[in-house]
Amino acid sequence: MRSFLAVAERLNFSQAAVALHITQPALSRQIRDLEAALGCPLFVRRPQGVTLTADGEALRPRAERLVAEADRLVRDLQARGRSRPAIARLAHFGTFLALYLAPFLPRLQRKHPRWQVELIELAPAEALQRLARGEIDAATTGRPDPARLDGCESRVIWRQTPLIALPAAHPLAKRRRLRLRDLAGERLLVWDEVQFPGFGAPFLAACRAAGFEPKSERTVADVANAFAAVARDGVVTYVGRLAGRMPAPGVALVPLAEGELDMPTVLAWRREAPAAELWADLAALLADQPAAAQ
Repeated sequence: MRSFLAVAERLNFSQAAVALHITQPALSRQIRDLEAALGCPLFVRRPQGVTLTADGEALRPRAERLVAEADRLVRDLQARGRSRPAIARLAHFGTFLALYLAPFLPRLQRKHPRWQVELIELAPAEALQRLARGEIDAATTGRPDPARLDGCESRVIWRQTPLIALPAAHPLAKRRRLRLRDLAGERLLVWDEVQFPGFGAPFLAACRAAGFEPKSERTVADVANAFAAVARDGVVTYVGRLAGRMPAPGVALVPLAEGELDMPTVLAWRREAPAAELWADLAALLADQPAAAQ
């Protein structure tokens, strides 16, 4: 069922095999075995791509519930044990976010000794998919479409005004603060809204609200490549405050003026998850941090 869901989400056997850490022939064999066991085809395989059959569409929501329930069963039984803590998996989307979260985890574990939090780095889009399937227990993300948080609790744990990343020799690099309208006419590198929901579209909307149509060159999905593009190609982009701690040769980081753009980070967790109380306490702990600490 996990293999079926991986192909159903991507409609690509090669990509699904990579995500599952198995070979494509092994994945194809698993799907054929599943189709034989069920007595119906689940996918239409054509040279131009893969699509779900009507039976595949009908199976998908049931498979999601089945896999999520199996994972909940394992975690619930683990949580009953007293010999060692059960693992609660929290997806984050960057090393610096993990470093920010790490100091709060010992305090959390003292309050919830049955649980041990494990940090996993995933892009928010993938994290939300795995959260929906019950493969992880909580995820950090931008502000996604509410439909993607169906069945989840969520809380804003951090609000920030981003830093603007410019080539070190750019005339604006000498400013103490920037306004969005200062970026009118610049070639902009925008965060991929598909992979990082809540980080791309709000920036473009804020630029339009500031009175100009942003010239978006292309999208980016990680800080290292964003900084490399700024230094190499002369584009301009924006990053979170924690990313400002990362070495960035040839790049100047200038704060955006307060109130120009609000970029919240959200913690989401399954409402019925065994560790739901743990995540609620972590969200409250993080949300209570003063702005200076963030």
